[in-house]
Amino acid sequence: RKAERDKIDALVIDCMGDPGLGVLREAVSIPVLGVAQTSMSTASSLAQRFGIVTVLDRITTLMNELVDLYGYERQYVGCRPVSVAVLNIHEDIGRVKKALAEESLRLVKEDGAAAIILGCTGFFGCAEAIGEHLRAEGYNVPVIDPVPLTIGVAASLVNNGLSHSQVSYPPFDATKPIQGFDALLNPA
Repeated sequence: RKAERDKIDALVIDCMGDPGLGVLREAVSIPVLGVAQTSMSTASSLAQRFGIVTVLDRITTLMNELVDLYGYERQYVGCRPVSVAVLNIHEDIGRVKKALAEESLRLVKEDGAAAIILGCTGFFGCAEAIGEHLRAEGYNVPVIDPVPLTIGVAASLVNNGLSHSQVSYPPFDATKPIQGFDALLNPA
């Protein structure tokens, strides 16, 4: 609500887990976009099949669940980790880009991906290097960097006067008392 009071045009969730996406859409009327949902939608628009490269193996389960939740299981070929913790991505970005490029190539060659999604917003800025590597191997496929893509989609929605459906995401009833959350709902 503060975002709306502050005249913010849209909200973008900067995490591939899209945490709080549904709840935020119920809390505000401005567009709220998750980077995972937006990236999957775009990938499925640009290619028949897509794959995701992510940080750690344990994140593949989350990506698989989101693919199912958003309805892209038929276009999804899988998720490959590069074995780097989010907080360590920029310690050796060259090694990370190389690992992302190698796993992206495997998704394309072995799994049939025709588009790649960077499965962590910490990979911001790596898409170009991965795309170059894939093209050098003979594969000209889209490589989606979730943050700039989602910001662009959010801007387009705002420019076209669009936001999420209040039938799908009914507005939160701010008058309903919720014990223990007064400080959050009514900041001083």
